[in-house]
Amino acid sequence: MKQDWPLSELLTHFTITSQEFELLGNKAGSTRLGFAALLKFFLHEARFPQAKNELPRVVIAHLALQVDVAAEEYLRFDWRGRAIKYHRSQIRKFLGFREPTVQDVDEVAIWLATQTSHNLANEDGLMELVYTRFREMKVEPATPERLQRLVRSVMHTFEENFFTQLARTYRTLPKWS
Repeated sequence: MKQDWPLSELLTHFTITSQEFELLGNKAGSTRLGFAALLKFFLHEARFPQAKNELPRVVIAHLALQVDVAAEEYLRFDWRGRAIKYHRSQIRKFLGFREPTVQDVDEVAIWLATQTSHNLANEDGLMELVYTRFREMKVEPATPERLQRLVRSVMHTFEENFFTQLARTYRTLPKWS
C-alpha cells in the first residue's frame, strides 16, 4: 500500500460508512481502531495486512479521528490472538468473501496460465492479476509467499513452453544448403 495519501483519496478510500460503523459495534479503544484499519485495508487491497506497519500513519490518523480513538492506540492492537481471527472472519462475512481453499489456488494458477503472454510475463504484473482474480472470486488471497511461488511457477512453465515451441518451430524450418 502506498504511504502518501492526499486528503481527497483518504476521504474516498478510508471514510467509514454507516454500515461499517454498525459492524464496529461495541468495540472500543485499540480493538475499535484496529478493526477499522483491517476493514478499510481489506476493502482497498482485497487482502488483510501482514503487519501493523503496512498501514500508513496518515491512514491510521484518519481512521482514528472517525472512530474517536487516539491514533497511538493502534500500536496496542493485538495482531496474534484469537480476536484478530474473529475480526477477519467478521470482515469476510460482511464483505461476502471467504477463506481460500487449495482448489481456489489451483484454479487461479490454471486461470493465470491462460492469461500469461510475453507482455505479462513479469512477476509484478502477474501478482496484480492474481490479486484481481481472487477479488473477483470473492476469496481472500492466499499468503503473499504462496502467491509468489504460484506466480513464479506459472512464469517458469510459460517460459519452458515458449522455448519448447520455439525449438519445434526451428526444427521444422527448411534447411538451406
